[in-house]
Amino acid sequence: MRRSREHGAMATLMQQAPYGTWHSPISAEHVATGSVRLEQLRLDGTTAYWCENRPDDGGRGVVVCHQPGSTPVDRTPPEFSVRTRLYEYGGNAYAVHDGVIWFVNDADQRIYRLAPGQAPVACTPADTTSRSRYGDLVVDPLHQRLLFVHEIHAPDGSVEHCIAALPLAGGVPATLVSGADFYAAPRPSPAGDQLAWMAWHHPSMPWDAAAVWLAALDDAGQPHDAHQIAGGVGDAAAQPAWSPDGALHLVAERSGWLNLYRWSTAGLTPLAPHDAEFAPPLWNVGPSNYGWADDGTLIASWTQHGRWSVGRIGADSGLQRFETPWVAIDQVHVYGRSVWAIVSTPTSLPGIARLDIDTGAWEYLRSPAPLPCDGACISHAEPLSFAGDDGVMAHGFLYRPHLPGWRAPADSRPPLLVLVHGGPTICSTPHLRLAIQYWTTRGIAVLDVNYAGSTGFGRAYRERLYGAWGVADVADACAGARALVRTGLVDPARLAISGGSAGGFTALSALTFTDVFHVGASFYGISDLAALAQDTHKYEAHYTDQLIGPYPAAAERYRARSPLYHAAAVRVPVIFFQGLDDAIVPPDQTERLVAALRACGVRSTYIAFPGERHGFRRAATIARALRCEHAFYASVFGIAGSELLADAELLADHD
Repeated sequence: MRRSREHGAMATLMQQAPYGTWHSPISAEHVATGSVRLEQLRLDGTTAYWCENRPDDGGRGVVVCHQPGSTPVDRTPPEFSVRTRLYEYGGNAYAVHDGVIWFVNDADQRIYRLAPGQAPVACTPADTTSRSRYGDLVVDPLHQRLLFVHEIHAPDGSVEHCIAALPLAGGVPATLVSGADFYAAPRPSPAGDQLAWMAWHHPSMPWDAAAVWLAALDDAGQPHDAHQIAGGVGDAAAQPAWSPDGALHLVAERSGWLNLYRWSTAGLTPLAPHDAEFAPPLWNVGPSNYGWADDGTLIASWTQHGRWSVGRIGADSGLQRFETPWVAIDQVHVYGRSVWAIVSTPTSLPGIARLDIDTGAWEYLRSPAPLPCDGACISHAEPLSFAGDDGVMAHGFLYRPHLPGWRAPADSRPPLLVLVHGGPTICSTPHLRLAIQYWTTRGIAVLDVNYAGSTGFGRAYRERLYGAWGVADVADACAGARALVRTGLVDPARLAISGGSAGGFTALSALTFTDVFHVGASFYGISDLAALAQDTHKYEAHYTDQLIGPYPAAAERYRARSPLYHAAAVRVPVIFFQGLDDAIVPPDQTERLVAALRACGVRSTYIAFPGERHGFRRAATIARALRCEHAFYASVFGIAGSELLADAELLADHD
């Protein structure tokens, strides 16, 4: 009887309201300020460094230092922002050795040296006739120099890449290795007598054809007898790294999965072969997924079906996973008996953690940002697999509407928002993202799709997208939405789709070439594939050769799959968000499609952000875009609420 009364009391506290109108504790401002990006973890002995990109500080990149027994402190001063524009997507923008930091400053892309207690000093010359970019920085202590990938933009528009060196005190960069279209991961051996690196050529992307090269270094540090030791077309290699005893290791895809190998003159020896991937695709230079403890134990992270794990690799025992709640693990570094990494869980935002190899215990060095709500409000990811149009199983994560104390009428179903990640060669993971919880706490279901082409599922799954971009990815996004409709989990009349960059292209294509969705959002999405092939940066200049076909030979296919040339087929409202300084997907692409849709009488809202590039970094931008996206969907789905009134006014000036 007592249990029945308690249940009745709880029932009376429940508020019934339509899906989409629940009073969420998570605001757009919470999402923006809680999205501090942690990246580029580095170790200098037991001292940890990492970079924080802070939206509430204009997206400024700050190098933070944590010494044992102390609290983290900022090391780079407020007038500097640490970020390299190498390959446009950047990555490893600083190196540290004996407490001294060398970093790339965003404003001028020069390398600066920052010694403890001193002001930063420029190490590279100011450009006059060319524009230089530097990335993947690493210190070569034996030769007292800094190694990096050097990108040179000549006045005639050509772009060259090489591996270069710079004295630690500064000077003029000297080229060490050249001839390939692209380079990454220059890694000197512990003895300083060898240098390993990655290289690849157009038209391939690194995850398709990168090779690992090895050269001997003479006493002056000059490479000679360079030769390819692994990788190449159809067997991409990545992440060369040296064990403390001088054995070269790398990741290669010869089995169809990116697995770890040890190299010797006799060839490659596989380490714990597994249907898993031990490296992410190289969009940002400088990833680190493995390292060695002081007894030579190899520690590594790997991903399967979107979830990351970390553990030890034994000679006979294979993979031994550490029991942690982490589902996203980035930048693994090992020293002594500890592992450092950037980690996320299903219920906490990213943090910097240290794990004890012997006990499995772990602690945060940089705690995750506090949640704006009780943990009970979090909607947990549910793995979902469904058959695509080609019969191959596609994958994703479902987040159901969830907010304690709120429920919808029993005979109703929630709206669905399908999220399409960018890349397209990346993978969504089930770690906590406030941007997803923003929707679920309002009573909107979210499906985060790992469509054909996503990584973490093996080479065959990634290559499903080759020649089929704009077809297979669209089909998988639609199949996921249809699967949820069939099971009765979502409202078939209120389906939305949203994506950024390549994900924006998929979203726009779904809105153009199918009738599955009723509204959509494009964040700096591609609308003209031919323009992308003809007018993009060097790194992705031939990316579409594999995804679509060689241009201009396949020009008709490019046009057939470009939403811009089929605007008349769009029948539903679309909202667009665009950074005006975007060099990857220039504003012109978005603006032409908006004009074409408006000419066809399609409701098209265009919101541009001066000073933003490809991927929004400023808190005000992130918050405003989310509020406008929400108000736009609400207006289409007939969702009313007090928080939407002011946001609806934001849209009025852009429709």
